[in-house]
Amino acid sequence: LKGCSSFNKNLDFDFTDLVETFAKELCMDCISLNPASTIELDLSRCLDGSNLFYNCSSLNQSVNIMTDSMTKYDMMFYGTSIGQGKVITLNTNNAVTMKGIFAHTNNFGADLSSFYTPLVTDFSYICYSSNNFTSDLSFIETDECKNISYGFANSNYNGIGLRYWNMTKTTNFLSCFENSEFNQPLNWVTTVGSN
Repeated sequence: LKGCSSFNKNLDFDFTDLVETFAKELCMDCISLNPASTIELDLSRCLDGSNLFYNCSSLNQSVNIMTDSMTKYDMMFYGTSIGQGKVITLNTNNAVTMKGIFAHTNNFGADLSSFYTPLVTDFSYICYSSNNFTSDLSFIETDECKNISYGFANSNYNGIGLRYWNMTKTTNFLSCFENSEFNQPLNWVTTVGSN
């Protein structure tokens, strides 16, 4: 499906026997992807889901993906427009990187309450250049986060849930809110020597 310009059918393929890296870039640049119903995929054997829906700018549908073994979620929803009332269900228990997972999104307001991220070390560019991002990020666990650089830079982030993130292990905050319209209180506890 990568690079297809007009695909609006349901994704009802059986991916259960696919090898570890198949999910990477599966629907990348499929700009018209927006099936009529929830996207349901079994990618439970895949380790890398990076760029799965990268630049699928028409995507505004709920997503339910079995991701039991997946460790990389980098730029998975980059450039999508999954709005309020939609739900993203992933098993993120083994996630290690979510770099740019919601970067360049537009009017993104999906329910992310299934997200549990106790192992993620890299949230850099998480909402970089997002436009009107309103999802609740309080479900994101940041206990192991080392890098949040450019996390909300160049965005008008409008979501909730950042106030009490645990940032005690984070050492890279470089330009986290650079050129952003962020105006919410933060009660982040950080370590001495963070940049």
